[in-house]
Amino acid sequence: MEKEQILRELRHLGKQRGGYISLDALLAAPGLKQHNLLGKYWATWNEVVVESGLNTA
Repeated sequence: MEKEQILRELRHLGKQRGGYISLDALLAAPGLKQHNLLGKYWATWNEVVVESGLNTA
């Protein structure tokens, strides 16, 4: 999965959850695996959240 696809999915799920998303919730989405995110496009979950513009709390 490409970086922009991941960010789109994250933003979509975040909107459904009121702007909040956890790594576990994102990884529950079909086709997303932790190795697609961390170590490939981002080093940490916080980097993913910052780039997506969503909240973690």
